[in-house]
Amino acid sequence: MKTRINLISFFLIPLFHILVALPFFGIWFLPDDFVSIYGSMQNPLKLLFSREDYALFNRWFFTPLLPLSFKLDWHLFKLNPIGYHFHNYLVILMNAIVIYKIAKFYLPTFYSLLSSLFFLFSIPAFVNIGALSWRHYIWGCLFTLLSFYLYKRFEQTNIRKFLISSIMCYFVAILFKSAFATLPLAILLLSKLRPSKRIKILGIYMCVFLFYLIWRIHILGGIGGYFFIPSPTVSGSIFTILFKIPYTISKTIWGVPFFIYLIPIGLFIVRKRLGIAIFFLVLISISPFIFTRADESYIFAAKFILTSAIVALALALLIYYLIKVREGLKNYICLLMCILILTLQMINLPRAFSELNLLSQSIKSTCSILSSQKIKVIYDPYVWIYNYFYLVKGRPYKRRLKLIGIGALDKGDFPLDLYLYQKYVGCLSNSDTILIPSKGEILRYRSLKRAIKEKGKEQTLEVPKIILDCKSNLLKAKILDKASMGSLRLYLLSQLGEGNIMFYGVPINKKSFSFPIRKGEVLFFFFVSCDGRFSKPLIFRNQRYLRD
Repeated sequence: MKTRINLISFFLIPLFHILVALPFFGIWFLPDDFVSIYGSMQNPLKLLFSREDYALFNRWFFTPLLPLSFKLDWHLFKLNPIGYHFHNYLVILMNAIVIYKIAKFYLPTFYSLLSSLFFLFSIPAFVNIGALSWRHYIWGCLFTLLSFYLYKRFEQTNIRKFLISSIMCYFVAILFKSAFATLPLAILLLSKLRPSKRIKILGIYMCVFLFYLIWRIHILGGIGGYFFIPSPTVSGSIFTILFKIPYTISKTIWGVPFFIYLIPIGLFIVRKRLGIAIFFLVLISISPFIFTRADESYIFAAKFILTSAIVALALALLIYYLIKVREGLKNYICLLMCILILTLQMINLPRAFSELNLLSQSIKSTCSILSSQKIKVIYDPYVWIYNYFYLVKGRPYKRRLKLIGIGALDKGDFPLDLYLYQKYVGCLSNSDTILIPSKGEILRYRSLKRAIKEKGKEQTLEVPKIILDCKSNLLKAKILDKASMGSLRLYLLSQLGEGNIMFYGVPINKKSFSFPIRKGEVLFFFFVSCDGRFSKPLIFRNQRYLRD
């Protein structure tokens, strides 16, 4: 009878998980998906070693294995997102299997299965099925978990091939996403080897990370990251790691603020050393996100897939040790806690799906309008998405698609952005159509001419003081302008294929930065004051300054 119940559970639980996950298979492409697909079309060797080619994919972060993971998907599924979602789903399942194998080092079989169950039914697992361009998080998490598992196997057997395999998995993980670079700290914390041998092995992992870091700096021209996100202060960093991120992701994923602290506290009560270890593991997993802007969106929460895996394991450990303390209430406590945990993890799942689906439907609707109507200009914060969509779609259908994309990553100023394009880039005629997806409007340029002309009267400030240096497609900038009552903005003009143009602005919140630039790309630096006035541009084209 017990065997029959186990068999039924073995088939019913995966079936139920597939049914719950099914809506996420229906999500269309999200922002950045087309950029990843287009990146997968590049020569893999050039993508790994060429600054200019890598800049076609991402100039801010070094994640070369992300576009390569789209290569087979594009070959098999083209622009059908279901195949891409299935790819992500399989990786999520593989993560769950490795979590089970890791849990077996510490728990009996039943509780190891519980840890996998808690992981599979978490919001990050479901959201990462739908969010295709977060694939580097689920692949990176998989190789991080594999690396830890293989290290534990090395500890058990002292067979060197397990250690070598663990180091290789670690290297693959950080090539997917640098957020997994902190794994050696977890190994140092949980290792059972004598201190001298532990430190020696840690040194090997750190050498691998150093090699990755040198490679990253070569491609990106620096550590990387968005130059429009200010570097945090020491106190701000401590606050973000200890309070802001734990509060935000706990509330988003489990519906309870600081939930990721409650589990280590519970473990500390029954097993002090274990509670302390889980607490530090949680901090290690979230520490790489110190430079991000924490928000309560489910896409942001999906980045914490490794944290979710750690919490899933900690929950199984907590249930196991509680039941050992209260032997007489074994079945009752286990069932009650499992129901409570799964309820907490899934109660916000409809909202998570709604957030992703609304965004994907907006992108799909805009792409449909662009494909079916003669739109000359699109104005949108995600303007690069539509340009890459045109490039991707143009390949299989051999269509010559032309689109001017104008936008800004911050709130932007529609008349200002159009004025700058019209004056410094190209001309628009009265009959040209402009699509504004955020407002659901299609306008004629002639209806905007007066507002754009009035905007030009506000160009009264002098050229911003910036020192630029460009070598081997790497631009270094140093901001000398100390104006505080306003902001600096950089506009990038890129020609992507014949007649396919991107002109979008990003705010600058750092005094110095560097990044790779693409062949033929033109940069415009402007200062915009709080009262709406703006400067003449500092233009950088063909490795030289141009003045207005």
